[in-house]
Amino acid sequence: ACGFGDAHPDACAVRSSGVVSFVDFEHALKRSIYGMTRILVTGANKGLGLEAARQLVRAGHSVYIGSRDLARGQIAAAELGARAVQLDVTEEASVLTAAETVASDGGIDVLINNAGIAPEWHKDGTVVDASTVTAELIEHTFATNVTGAVRVLHAFLPTLTRSVNPVVVNVSSGLASLSR
Repeated sequence: ACGFGDAHPDACAVRSSGVVSFVDFEHALKRSIYGMTRILVTGANKGLGLEAARQLVRAGHSVYIGSRDLARGQIAAAELGARAVQLDVTEEASVLTAAETVASDGGIDVLINNAGIAPEWHKDGTVVDASTVTAELIEHTFATNVTGAVRVLHAFLPTLTRSVNPVVVNVSSGLASLSR
């Protein structure tokens, strides 16, 4: 699991193929920063997305909190001093509306595709095995974690390409690890 503050106040430990590395959001985005960077973080009303948004707002960036549930996104945005935008990565109309809203407000320089689900994980931390996994479960996960990220990227590409130095960050989980 990712825990902020373990190694550096702005860092997050990420385990990939058994190797732990640290992602420092502020330093990772340094090359794209020319004044105030405008950033959209999907799935940002809780968890890693919320913490990333918190760190980015603290660093002086203008942040959009993308969330399926607008009310929860508005609560998170008010807490952080960010802006909320309703965005369900599994629904084309929702993503297009969010892209239009953000574009009409000046667009973004950075897209952090963070929204994701992990229904394959049990509460004890184990993962569904081959004997119990279903095609429906995988389709649901894929629709959110893969197709959703591509849908968001394509919808926000026009505003990203207007940025002086656009950046796209795709966040994944340990579920993608080949070593589990």
